Amino acid sequence: MKKFLLLVLGAAFLFASCGVREAMKINEAKDNLANAAEVVNEQAPYEVDYMTTIVSCEFDGKNFIYSYVIDEDYGTIPEMKENGHADDIRSSIEKDWDENPELKIMKDNLKKVGGNVVYEYLGNITGETLCIEVVI
Repeated sequence: MKKFLLLVLGAAFLFASCGVREAMKINEAKDNLANAAEVVNEQAPYEVDYMTTIVSCEFDGKNFIYSYVIDEDYGTIPEMKENGHADDIRSSIEKDWDENPELKIMKDNLKKVGGNVVYEYLGNITGETLCIEVVI
């Protein structure tokens, strides 16, 4: 009987320690994502291309959110939505997250916290927004 109790207590301890280790991995992933957002914000705003400027980044505890301003002199957010350009942007972003080895650590961290990556685009003239969420 004593051996059985020791076995049960040992198994309970093992399960508890696994839960603690998993919680530590999640907290580490959250810290890594928060630090990545800080690094982006230290460099922001910066021009990504002729019409896109990243203005900020945030990790909200689950999702990693990039915020951009679009120079609508080259095309408005409503036009992007109407002509299918928003779908092209989504496809390009998803492909990058699937194929870019530099995003692997960030992707792994997002998986650990059950999060996604969100791209928010704000038109500088219309004030319209385009939001693209990529499921990781």
